[in-house]
Amino acid sequence: MRKCPATPCCIVLLLTLISGTTFAAPLTEEQQQAFTWFDTLGFPDLHGARWVRVTTGRWSQAADRPPENSYRRAFLLKDEGDRFTVFTPDAQTQTFIRTPADTPEHKQVTYEPRDLVQDVQEYL
Repeated sequence: MRKCPATPCCIVLLLTLISGTTFAAPLTEEQQQAFTWFDTLGFPDLHGARWVRVTTGRWSQAADRPPENSYRRAFLLKDEGDRFTVFTPDAQTQTFIRTPADTPEHKQVTYEPRDLVQDVQEYL
């Protein structure tokens, strides 16, 4: 899978937005305008959203190797019944339908909570 070149920037931006970071100096007028503009883009509020690793159910197989599932990191927005919705670092909202527990591993669709800071450090 091809990685989006903006993904590391998106992750850093998302970390900053949800971390509650306080700045040593007050924001400049230009910085305040940038944050105000960003708020108009319609992205979901990630405050309190859990960072998860999504098992997508999209699988591939190479040569003689067993089939492998693919994974995405994301913020969990909603979990209702067998459906859950996430917001990914490349600014996409996706809804998945969870598979039954007895589904073969490479076809499973589910998520597991992860540590955001640790994941980002490993990625970068």
